[in-house]
Amino acid sequence: MLATGQNQKDVAGRLYISLSTLRRRIQGICTKLGVKTIEGALALAARKGLIK
Repeated sequence: MLATGQNQKDVAGRLYISLSTLRRRIQGICTKLGVKTIEGALALAARKGLIK
């Protein structure tokens, strides 16, 4: 959802989680991928062909 340009508040609402929970989950994903930002995670996913 973030890859499509939706803001974090809208994504959190669609997932029925709080904004702080979404941010924690994004931070955990970035840590596991070895990147510092969600933009870095999205770029890595695009390079690996996981998103268009």
